[in-house]
Amino acid sequence: METFDLIITIGCLIVGFMMLTGRGDVLLNDKDAAQRNKLYDMKKAQKGYGVAFLVIGAASAVSMRVKTQMGFVIYLVVVIVSLAASVVYMKKCCKK
Repeated sequence: METFDLIITIGCLIVGFMMLTGRGDVLLNDKDAAQRNKLYDMKKAQKGYGVAFLVIGAASAVSMRVKTQMGFVIYLVVVIVSLAASVVYMKKCCKK
């Protein structure tokens, strides 16, 4: 289980830094990129998702050290809230 936590932590931190530095557009590509680019400001979206991934990575790093059931519940709450906040940020603040 510790190896999985380490992989999640490192992966989220790498993706978060890629998004914040503007090199994460590769991760946001899909088959309908032209329509998405018309609707959303992708620079703002990358920053928002970058912060969300960094928060998830930090929470995962803390949860590797805290081995209690309450720590796991707090970790799940942080992950769910950060994902929900990133979706709300995308819908409210990144519209063109």
